[in-house]
Amino acid sequence: MKIFAYGEPDQDAKNFVIESLKDHVSRFCYSWFDDCNLTRLAHVPTYLMTADEQEAFQRGKRLLTLQRGDWILHKNVPERGIVTAVRICSDYFYEANPKPLNAAGRQDARHCFKVDKIFSFRRDDVNPTFGRKLRVMGSLYQIKPEKLFYESMQALGMPFDQLDCDAAKNLGVILSTSLMNTNNSCTTFKSSPQQTTNFNSPLQKISAIQENYFNELLKIFCNLPPDDTSRKEVLKNIFETLQTFSPDALKKIISELFTKNGYRLIDDETDLVFELFSEHEPMHDLYKLADEPQKIFVHVNSSPDLPPNGDIHIVVDLTGTLEKYDGIILVDAETFVNFLARHGMR
Repeated sequence: MKIFAYGEPDQDAKNFVIESLKDHVSRFCYSWFDDCNLTRLAHVPTYLMTADEQEAFQRGKRLLTLQRGDWILHKNVPERGIVTAVRICSDYFYEANPKPLNAAGRQDARHCFKVDKIFSFRRDDVNPTFGRKLRVMGSLYQIKPEKLFYESMQALGMPFDQLDCDAAKNLGVILSTSLMNTNNSCTTFKSSPQQTTNFNSPLQKISAIQENYFNELLKIFCNLPPDDTSRKEVLKNIFETLQTFSPDALKKIISELFTKNGYRLIDDETDLVFELFSEHEPMHDLYKLADEPQKIFVHVNSSPDLPPNGDIHIVVDLTGTLEKYDGIILVDAETFVNFLARHGMR
């Protein structure tokens, strides 16, 4: 199973591609003249080809490497910023005389595959690493690692059939049973999928989609017995997801963790600052009367500028690069995940 991205065709061809997808046929260009069947051209020596044949074969020959079960990601289809993913369920075939692309009778997009699954999504709603790969220029190129695709599609809520589940598991993707659908129905092609993410600023590059995926992973982790051999793989997936979070998104997670457990947030301008005692503790009622109650400072991926002065300083280190020193509680990535699971954030 491989994943390929396909560049945006011109508007006439795009309209034709969109209409064909509704009939579960994926189409590709590089076929502007009669009889440029790639299967035929593959058996013609280069020196016997015309200039048009050489160009068409050079542009399209990679289509002959596609197999059933591979995915094609049609970029900017049906509109800019939208990606339509289709799963191939046939061998390559050539349609010599399809419907013309425009009123002038233009012919193209004759290279075809039948598809059994179609799913449209917004490019900005996926894992940022995967999203960057979708911005690469190129007519047809392979996307690796394929794991990024299945993780993003699961997070976006694409129904998974058995073929998807098997492929994802082989790639090491942790599947959430709440997002799996083991029927073989094709998803409906949407001309304009609903907006699912609203970024408030460039710093908040973690979408609701990624947060949902993180939550699903954490639920799986919480339900695994301590001696389950798959815990390490789940932890690895959680670490990789956390590394895509912006600083603001990480602060949001930690803030929710403390406030859910009764600690009052005093300041979040730079570091997170909480009252030392939870409002559920008797000592909270006494310490809130003090002029300067002790505080809990939480630093994310950075050490405090000032040494401890009676307050508690916690450093959450998801980079694995910070050094521990006296008076600082250093929390590594694994401890942080266990802390989230134990204290019921999700």
